[in-house]
Amino acid sequence: MPALAKHSLVFSDELNHASLIDGIRLSGSPYHIFRHNDLNHLEDLLKKTKDNKSGQKLIVTESLFSMSGDFSHLESLSQLCDRYKALLYLDEAHSTGLFGDNLSGLSRLVKNQDFLVSLHTGGKALASPGAFVACSQLIQNHLINHCRSFIYSTAPSALFMRHWLAVLKLLKQQDQQKRAKKLRQKALQMRQALGLEPTESPILFINLKTTDQALKVSKELSAKKYFIPAIRYPTVPKDKQGLRIVLRYDHKDKEISALLDTLKSLL
Repeated sequence: MPALAKHSLVFSDELNHASLIDGIRLSGSPYHIFRHNDLNHLEDLLKKTKDNKSGQKLIVTESLFSMSGDFSHLESLSQLCDRYKALLYLDEAHSTGLFGDNLSGLSRLVKNQDFLVSLHTGGKALASPGAFVACSQLIQNHLINHCRSFIYSTAPSALFMRHWLAVLKLLKQQDQQKRAKKLRQKALQMRQALGLEPTESPILFINLKTTDQALKVSKELSAKKYFIPAIRYPTVPKDKQGLRIVLRYDHKDKEISALLDTLKSLL
């Protein structure tokens, strides 16, 4: 982020992950926070800074938000990037391996790929350490020469890289596509049962608003053998504290039904 944001004006979604916020702060560049997924607010900020002499504009967001579990409006965001000649930094941590062509994430929804930098984390669906960046050759050359944390870090081993190549090859196989589809279907069904936004996001956030309420329900769930920790401020805003459930492919239908019954009785 410091290498990309240098001499740039940064625009960051208010619910971006802590690592993105730290990267922006480390860059030392001026930045604006836009309301979560509010592209009208983002455009207002872009208009106000249209004649800013800071240089490049950099928009930072997640394709699937790690806490709230909702998606960025990438097609509309892509149009904004084109209109204001902005570079888009897209964190694909939770969509890689689950959404998109060959399960490669949602970045294909971005129209102009030359102005896109997407980060793909291994520690989620890909069950791997580390991460990689996908970008144009021009941006790759820039990062290789200007990204200090990359230049002065130990290179990954050949074994590590072979592991990554094997994982990425697996994503293209038919059975992996079916597994991902089944998980997305389970997520949609569970979200509908809980009255949440009917999407295929496997991150389900139940807003209980207060710390006390979040801790109370989490403790009651723990007594019933469900490990669902309370998500509290400052990880999330004070009015958005609650429970975060992340579904996996190997969660059985009967387990999900039992959890739903338990949640309904507690809530």
